[in-house]
Amino acid sequence: METAIDRFKHANPKTDGVGAWIRKSLRADTMMYMVATLILGPIALLAVLAMYAFALVVGYFILSQYIEFRGIPFPLHLAAAGFVFLLFWLNRNVEHDAWAPVRIRNEEVNTVVRVSQMTGAGWLLLLQSPRDMNPALRFVTNLLLFAPRLFDLFMAVCKRVISMRTIDLSVCSKAVTLLMNARGRVNLAELVREFPTVNPQDLVDDLSAVDGVVFLTNDPPGVTLSPMVVEEYMQWRDEQRAKSASA
Repeated sequence: METAIDRFKHANPKTDGVGAWIRKSLRADTMMYMVATLILGPIALLAVLAMYAFALVVGYFILSQYIEFRGIPFPLHLAAAGFVFLLFWLNRNVEHDAWAPVRIRNEEVNTVVRVSQMTGAGWLLLLQSPRDMNPALRFVTNLLLFAPRLFDLFMAVCKRVISMRTIDLSVCSKAVTLLMNARGRVNLAELVREFPTVNPQDLVDDLSAVDGVVFLTNDPPGVTLSPMVVEEYMQWRDEQRAKSASA
């Protein structure tokens, strides 16, 4: 059965500088995410300190009902710090919807990769517990784990900046070109098959760095481009053609 990728390969259309467009887009997105890290870093630190102060005040209030003391005892500081570390530990053990494990199967590969759901407002998934969690428990975990999750969001944005600077542009350009010309959902296993020398997780991570690449986790897992991305590329391509014609 002929796939969307096979139809594109048979048609063999001109790619019209997808790599140059991705490079330009990544440059702009990298600056945006770097600004986000400068904002999120201090906010995440303040959130952690606020949670520490909250634990300190609550502990002080409880102890003061039974023990008379002046100032804040050092063990109380240790208990507050332990509470904050406990929240970070709990956060590592409470799943969220920001990443999803999917299985890729084709003739050469049978493996599980983690695909990002963080495109557009999807970044906010890092601040929330799974939607299928008990509503009351979800509210409590969202409240208690807000500071650790805000720190996770800061770290995820930092990793996105790093991935944008280390992306394999040639592989990513070819993959995005295939997606553009397929004009719809492409089976992730079919896309991976086109890059036999590339680690599937590396390919997924590189594509995740391009804003507007959307991973679909329902079986069989797929990948597509948001209409806005295609429109932006077409506009950029037309502008480049106009510049070349007037030169």
